[in-house]
Amino acid sequence: MPFLTVNNSGFAICEQKLTLELMQQLVGNPEEIAFIDAVYHQFSDKSIVILVDDDGIRKRLPLVAITKKKIKLVGQLVIVHVIGSDFFHLTQKQVSIVKRELTLVLPLTKLGD
Repeated sequence: MPFLTVNNSGFAICEQKLTLELMQQLVGNPEEIAFIDAVYHQFSDKSIVILVDDDGIRKRLPLVAITKKKIKLVGQLVIVHVIGSDFFHLTQKQVSIVKRELTLVLPLTKLGD
């Protein structure tokens, strides 16, 4: 089962094993490992969570997506399923929910521009 990343190229399905280190690398950049912040309750399936670089706005990372609740998301996103405090891959139904309910911002712009 997959998890999703969202960046300047749009959605990407990833099949790798989810680890903290991988998630930190994916929301960060190659030069640094990011601290992760989780954005909850943005989808009709409340177990879907968006992981972001918790310092993305200060770093002026590009705006990538906007949720139905009008939350602006910057940088590369990792989208997973959460049970308790553990992150898991998405089901195919959850992938469809994310693609239907998350608005991508293309071409990408930086917040404040």
